[in-house]
Amino acid sequence: MSVVVVAGVLAFAVALVANAAQQAAVTWTAVVAVIACTAWLAWDGWRRRQRAQEDRRAEPAE
Repeated sequence: MSVVVVAGVLAFAVALVANAAQQAAVTWTAVVAVIACTAWLAWDGWRRRQRAQEDRRAEPAE
């Protein structure tokens, strides 16, 4: 998770410094970074839930 968050923050910072005059470019970079982070977190959460479900099924019933 932290790698994606850091990458998003870095992309935003680079766009902010490089294109301070172009507000639209900075805004779109931020929007894309937020969407990418949200999608990754949703996918990671789904994957963790799937693994937890598989682990519960694999446990022997006592």
